[in-house]
Amino acid sequence: MNIISYNVCGLGDWEKRKEVLKLVRSHQPWVLCIQKTKLKSIDEFMSTSLWGSASFGLSFGPYVGASGRILILWDTSEVEVWDRRSLANSVIIHGRFVKSGCEFFIANVYAPCDSAGRHALWLHLGDSITNNSDDNWRGCGD
Repeated sequence: MNIISYNVCGLGDWEKRKEVLKLVRSHQPWVLCIQKTKLKSIDEFMSTSLWGSASFGLSFGPYVGASGRILILWDTSEVEVWDRRSLANSVIIHGRFVKSGCEFFIANVYAPCDSAGRHALWLHLGDSITNNSDDNWRGCGD
């Protein structure tokens, strides 16, 4: 399994998107977690410019201030996703790795700067992990 986490500090510039695409092509991740996109919207063109032409799935969180959205992309030939959850500061996918059959949860997190926001985020993530403690969890983010 190959999972990459990347705080891009903005994807509005074509050069940044080319940098992500180069990373994807060179490392061929099964899952790519991106934080701080600074994007108000994410469409198919934007996603394809990050992942390339191979088949992929995606899930993203709501727009949160200047940080934009957090995003998870995955290779659909390697990863099957059954469920997606989106919160203000995290996106969680639940599925399995196709070849091994191993089930997983992956949480992509971009924590808020204020302590109350961080506390609420970690309470929610803690509850999610506790309620699904028999499964494998991976966390990525900032």
